[in-house]
Amino acid sequence: MKHKIAPVISMFACFVLYQTNIYASEFRVFGHNATAMGGTGVASSQGTLALYYNPAAVAIKGPVPRITGSIGVLWRDTGIAERLDSLADKDWNSVQMNPTAIAAEADSIKTEILAIEDSDGAMFDVGGQLAVQFGIGPAGSMAVGAFSDVQAGVAPIIDRTRINISLPSDPNSIANNETKIVFKGIALTEVPLGYAQKISFAGHQLNVGGAVKFMSATTFDGSINIEDVGDSGNLDNKLSRMDMEDNNFGVDLGVLYIAPADLLSAGLVVKNINSPSFDTVEGNTIDENMQLRAGVEAALLKRKLRASFDLDLTENETVIQGYNSRFAGIGVALAPTKGISLQGGVSKNLSETDPGIIYSLGVGLGFGVIHVNVAAMMSSKMGQFDDNSFPAEARVLLALESTF
Repeated sequence: MKHKIAPVISMFACFVLYQTNIYASEFRVFGHNATAMGGTGVASSQGTLALYYNPAAVAIKGPVPRITGSIGVLWRDTGIAERLDSLADKDWNSVQMNPTAIAAEADSIKTEILAIEDSDGAMFDVGGQLAVQFGIGPAGSMAVGAFSDVQAGVAPIIDRTRINISLPSDPNSIANNETKIVFKGIALTEVPLGYAQKISFAGHQLNVGGAVKFMSATTFDGSINIEDVGDSGNLDNKLSRMDMEDNNFGVDLGVLYIAPADLLSAGLVVKNINSPSFDTVEGNTIDENMQLRAGVEAALLKRKLRASFDLDLTENETVIQGYNSRFAGIGVALAPTKGISLQGGVSKNLSETDPGIIYSLGVGLGFGVIHVNVAAMMSSKMGQFDDNSFPAEARVLLALESTF
């Protein structure tokens, strides 16, 4: 059982990635600006990424047509990695045969089980997008794209009843403990078609936009007993029976106000108004519930210096069972020259204590019509695994943009 938890999470994540081309309920992060600027984007995204963050901003044409693509990877540990690593090292076979014969080991397992919290879990996320924006008339603009994301979550269901250090004949003996690891995931591809119209009045501008999106998903839902973690053959067999394909559609709406001279903008987006859901093999559903997020942006020096703030107005579920998401983020961007941009930001999940404050940085370089951007996020809290420390949450992203 030694050090089997990392392979479990990795195997599940790889299985999800293998089963589908490449997307559960929290507000995802796409693109380098959002990644580097604390996850903000409702009032600050332009071009093709506006199709995800706020379709009203699609009306901010800039140079069109515009093509963007990005891919990012996220790891999040809300406290489970160290606990499961320790439990996987225990002599479960001997404890199940006769806990009283190795009472110290049985008591150690009991201690670890009782220390696990309901919100503990881990998540692996891979996301990417490819989109094209083009103008329609003097006041309208359209965009079409594909936003794909894989989220694979691992969380425990803790049996706190069967923990007696007694013979297996006792129904509540730790030998009969039924602590499980729950796997939940969704690989979702959204193909949105968005349109936005701008309305100008006395130097002010109001953009109104929407997007209708086809959503193709493969869901993953299942569990294994914790003592089965080390049985790779049994684990692979169970994982292969956890997936199910389903399709649906979603609707997003957004508004964006832009003050005179483009000094201030404020936006509001409602995503997944119809709350589309996707069935799982266990008879459950993974719901893409309606999300509401607001954002503001201030710009100075002809947009060479920008500051943005986003706030989730709804609390959103995640693929980590019992762990919710409601983020607030602040970001700053500086573009000293046409070909160089620097970004930074901080964000915090207001619904949970983990993973603490998340810091982000990014840099962009332009080479003519091609722009290359890299961004990263890292939490202030650290996780523990195999006696090593690592950020409880981290994300890296690479993005390319081309304008013509």
